[in-house]
Amino acid sequence: MQDEALLEVSLEALSSRVQELKESIQAFLLKLEQEQMNWPSVLDNYALLSGQVNTLTKLLKNEKTPFFRNLVLLPLLVQQDADPDIQKASDGRIQAFNHEVDFSWN
Repeated sequence: MQDEALLEVSLEALSSRVQELKESIQAFLLKLEQEQMNWPSVLDNYALLSGQVNTLTKLLKNEKTPFFRNLVLLPLLVQQDADPDIQKASDGRIQAFNHEVDFSWN
């Protein structure tokens, strides 16, 4: 039971950090598209992103964080139809969890 609680807390922390990083990347891309940024400003934004990635990396390497690579992900439902929850969670990148989805990254 304690392992499950630790896993849940770790996943929440990881999710929060990933969301922060995602928002920072989106803000940076928006600035690049809409503003005339000077080089020091670009470097400041890059430093922010780099710091967030380093924080995320430290979180994953922490002794108290479970080793996520050893965990198995099982879908609750495999279907061909578009799933609005999956679309929302993946910002439209994944339409449905089916045989075509490949989550392997080596």
